[in-house]
Amino acid sequence: MVCRNPKYGEEAVETVKKESKNEKIYLQICDVSLQKDIRNFVKKFLKENQKLNCIVNNAGVLLNEKQMTSEKIDKTFATNIIGTFLLTELLIPLLEKSEDPRVISVSSGGMYTQKLDFDYEFKKYEKKWDGALAYGMTKRQQVVLTEFWSKKYEKTGIQFSSMHPGWADTKGVQTSLPTFRETLKNSLRTAEEGSDTIVWLAISNNKKMKSENGKFYFDRSSTSPHLTWGGTEESKEDQQKFYDDLVKMTSWSIEEDEEKEKEEIIIEKKNEEIEEIKKEE
Repeated sequence: MVCRNPKYGEEAVETVKKESKNEKIYLQICDVSLQKDIRNFVKKFLKENQKLNCIVNNAGVLLNEKQMTSEKIDKTFATNIIGTFLLTELLIPLLEKSEDPRVISVSSGGMYTQKLDFDYEFKKYEKKWDGALAYGMTKRQQVVLTEFWSKKYEKTGIQFSSMHPGWADTKGVQTSLPTFRETLKNSLRTAEEGSDTIVWLAISNNKKMKSENGKFYFDRSSTSPHLTWGGTEESKEDQQKFYDDLVKMTSWSIEEDEEKEKEEIIIEKKNEEIEEIKKEE
């Protein structure tokens, strides 16, 4: 389990151990909204593990106010897209070594009304923030990315899927969409019901599913990611541009960042020395 919050992560691990009666559940702390965290996690994971069967990109945020990460990227985009993209890309070489590797990205029905958008900073919401629409845009981008990956890595044998879990009564919905939850509280799914298709995509040997790389799923069936006459389809050129933009945004390395930190430490020490000299004078 890759979690941001140690307390909640540890609670989740204990719950899964208890219910599954499997002690081989491990926790890694990583904030997937931060590229540095992801790279450090992957570096550690590759040292400790020789095998990877499946990635489930489930971490996501719907924020009621605009927030920026310490790396100066919109937090909704950084978590839902940069996190999904960078974590998966860095682990593809290890996935390739598995007999039946899979990548599952958990999207949302909120993407149905959105088309691929290159406004990664959500400038259109500068005057009035709309977290639900920003979330929906990133969930559309996840679906686009899944389809692109299935073509780009076609020869690797990796099965790429995206899915809509249905509207489930999760803590995220309770916190970010209280009005929506109150309106639909009698028809919301449980978290277990919402995760059913994720688990199925991870372990199923269904022949139809295995022949449908890059597809979007709902309730264990592939379905169109576009509403009829919705106008949300994108071109192959737009898919390529989106992928290329993500590559540019994540092109720095841990080593470069470590060098930057060393430089900052040196500058800080020099400034401290200067301050000490000034005090003595």
